[in-house]
Amino acid sequence: MKHIPSGTIMAVKRIAATVNTQEQKRLLMDLDISMRSSDCPYTVQFYGALFSGRRFDSVAKTIDAGCKPYMAPERIDPSGNPSQYDIRSDVWSLGISLLELATLKFPYNTWGTPFEQLKQVVKDDPPRLPPNQFSPDFEDFISQCLQKDYTARPNYTQLLQHPFICTHQERTTDVSQFVSEIIDLKDKEKERTV
Repeated sequence: MKHIPSGTIMAVKRIAATVNTQEQKRLLMDLDISMRSSDCPYTVQFYGALFSGRRFDSVAKTIDAGCKPYMAPERIDPSGNPSQYDIRSDVWSLGISLLELATLKFPYNTWGTPFEQLKQVVKDDPPRLPPNQFSPDFEDFISQCLQKDYTARPNYTQLLQHPFICTHQERTTDVSQFVSEIIDLKDKEKERTV
C-alpha cells in the first residue's frame, strides 16, 4: 500500500483479532516479532498496528524496545544501519523525556498520523527547551542529549560528567515536595483560567 500523505510504500498485514486469551497472546507475540525485526535492513520496517480504527502502540508494550515517539532518529530512519545503534539512542530518549517533564508537554505535538511523527523525528530539527526559562546547564544538557547525529551525542560516562549532573549530585532535593508544589501551581493556573 501507499500512505498518500507521506508517500511511504508499505506492506500491510491483517490479523484477525479475537477475544480468546491464547489468540491474543499469539497476536501480541506476532506484533512484537514484527517490531523487533524492523532493525534488520533486509526486512520491511514496522510502523505500528491498528485495532477498532485506533493505533495500538505495540512498541510501548514490548519489554526492551521502547516507545516509538521517544526513539532516536537513527532507530526510526528506515535507511539507517541497525548495527551502529548503541546506548546513545537511549540518551536521545532521556533528552525527550526530560524535555517533556520540564515543559509538561510532549515536544512533538503536530502529528496527524504515525508516519508524520516518524518523518518529523528523522527529518526536522531536534526539539529544544523554550529559551531563557531554564538554567544554561540544563539547556545544554538537553541540547547534548538531542543531537540528531548519534555520533555527536554523549554516552553515559560523558553525561555523568556534564555540569548539570555534577551540580545536582551534590544537592539534596525533596522530589515529592517539589512535585507537589508544581502540581499545586498547575491547579491554581487551571482555576484562574476557568
